[in-house]
Amino acid sequence: TACLALGLLGCAGPAPVPVPAPTPSPGEASICRGLLAGLPQRLDGRSRRATTPPSPYTAAWGQPRVVLRCGVARPSGLSATAMLATVNGVDWFVDEPAQASAPVRFTATGRAAYVEVLVEGPRSSAVNPLVDLAGVLTRTDPKLSGAG
Repeated sequence: TACLALGLLGCAGPAPVPVPAPTPSPGEASICRGLLAGLPQRLDGRSRRATTPPSPYTAAWGQPRVVLRCGVARPSGLSATAMLATVNGVDWFVDEPAQASAPVRFTATGRAAYVEVLVEGPRSSAVNPLVDLAGVLTRTDPKLSGAG
């Protein structure tokens, strides 16, 4: 291939996943860097992929893709009465799009930094990556006082 002929490194793998980088506050940025450092290389059977632009606040895995952004804004639909899904001790606000083919957006709530996870693929298994993320979130993104 052209990559081998030119001796280029790193061009044989999958293309980086385009992910808009969030701009967390300084306190959130520290939490996000710790979270990203602890993320698994495999998530729900998917391999970790590079993101573009490169950011210490984003991560992506496999196909269908799972994309994580740390330090995002509070979801507009999140209210005191919003229904949350709890997965292994982490509360998630779920934003299911109208189109069945669009990714489901989960946002971890009640923690020092909002963490957004977009999951492509079948709705029936959309929550699976959250199981793998719960441990690292619990260790790196502390619950806010009084948060359920």
